[in-house]
Amino acid sequence: MSSFTPKDELHELLVDRLDATTAHGLDEQLRDPRFRVPVLELLIELKEISSKIQGEAVWALGELNRKGCLASVIPWLDLGITFAQASGALGLRYFKESHMILGFLEKESNRDELLAHVMELADGSHEAAPQCGYEWFKVLPQLCGEIAIPELQEWARLGMDLSEWNYVLGNEFFRECPSIARAVPLESAKSWIGFGMKLMVQNSLGKPDYIGTLEFFRTSPSLFLEFNDADVKQRVIDLGTRLADHSPEQAVAFLAKAPEVLARVSTVEWKIRILKFGLLVADRDPDATLAYFARVSEVVGLAGKEDDTGVFDAWFGQGMEALEYSVEAGRAFFGLETQQACSAVEQAMSGVSLRQVARSLKMFARALCGEDVAIEGLPEGGGSVGASHMSASPVSEKAQVSTDGKTVYLPLVMRRSETREGNRRWYTVMVAHEVGHVEFGTYALSTQVLQRVATGVQTRYEKEALSPKRGVHTLGNLSTLPATGDYQGFVGNCGRCAN
Repeated sequence: MSSFTPKDELHELLVDRLDATTAHGLDEQLRDPRFRVPVLELLIELKEISSKIQGEAVWALGELNRKGCLASVIPWLDLGITFAQASGALGLRYFKESHMILGFLEKESNRDELLAHVMELADGSHEAAPQCGYEWFKVLPQLCGEIAIPELQEWARLGMDLSEWNYVLGNEFFRECPSIARAVPLESAKSWIGFGMKLMVQNSLGKPDYIGTLEFFRTSPSLFLEFNDADVKQRVIDLGTRLADHSPEQAVAFLAKAPEVLARVSTVEWKIRILKFGLLVADRDPDATLAYFARVSEVVGLAGKEDDTGVFDAWFGQGMEALEYSVEAGRAFFGLETQQACSAVEQAMSGVSLRQVARSLKMFARALCGEDVAIEGLPEGGGSVGASHMSASPVSEKAQVSTDGKTVYLPLVMRRSETREGNRRWYTVMVAHEVGHVEFGTYALSTQVLQRVATGVQTRYEKEALSPKRGVHTLGNLSTLPATGDYQGFVGNCGRCAN
């Protein structure tokens, strides 16, 4: 029988592993028998597993006290024993890191409940349960401030179910869970995992290759954050899963394009409609789905009005008919690569797209100024074109001209007139106006020439301009000063223009 009392044994452990000040303070904090006896018993149990782990636990007790988390010492030690029994390395890692993790869990009641929750996970029946439980424990500070504990438990259950099937995927899921939970609604999480699982392929040895799924877990949350509506996220998952059934590569390509394409569509209703109809195309041909998805926002934009589905319906209906006749024809149609596709859109709309008239406008511009002028669309959203000369505000989607005067930028769709012919004329007038600048050299006069003229004028008339008897406030005043030579006529003309 030991000659030390329980108090003495714990005191000896603390003094042996900690500095005197820390040991004394911790000994005082653990004076209450409700803590002191269980703590000593748990430390003795740790020694039976490994004296090294026990020493690490005693050191961590001091850190736990500094973090103000000593009230949770019993469930904390209990969880550490569970990890140490599973793996000595895991136990050491837990006691080295856990005090920092607990420090971020501000509420004492939450700490105890979460420690009990992690204990339940770590005691799972499958071999990987302790490691997955520890990975979950590490990310809890990032989650508990945003998600209620019952919802946290649901996320953990999904991760444990996944880890039972594959330890690597389950572990990665727990690591990425904070970003996943922010981007994917809990009700869509299971189908999101299913989408990722379908990205697995076989390697050259016939074994499963999980790289696609791991990258999906790591990168797709940032893409899903760009979708603000939960229904849209679910529709994206549904369409991506359908494509992944045929080809993981096509599913990845779709997911990469989805934020950009859907951002061009203003309403949630249209986004859901696009994705819903995409499922119909995917049932026929996955390649046609990518062609459809790449062009659909452009077709929707041609309608002009949010509640006008005529353009889209006409285009989609004929595309499905083409797909029924031939897969290649359907792909070309949805990619707007056929005259039939362009005609279907054209007949259903009063607006005119730049794509339809760009060639004739380019020929018209050359006929006016005798030079080749490129015709390109304005940036989407009405942004300005680099450091260009602008004939109007970019927000109004009026024409712009490049710095060298060789490119005219026009709106992608013209809807200023109620008729197609009227919108064509708008394009023609815009080009004529901008090409006129090119023809008559509006942008050909360089700033160097203007600076030389200004310097010459200033040098010639500087004395008169600075004379106390004559004040020069305008260019018109300057013309009344005595002058000789070539500048007199020039200055006189400038004065008349100014007046």
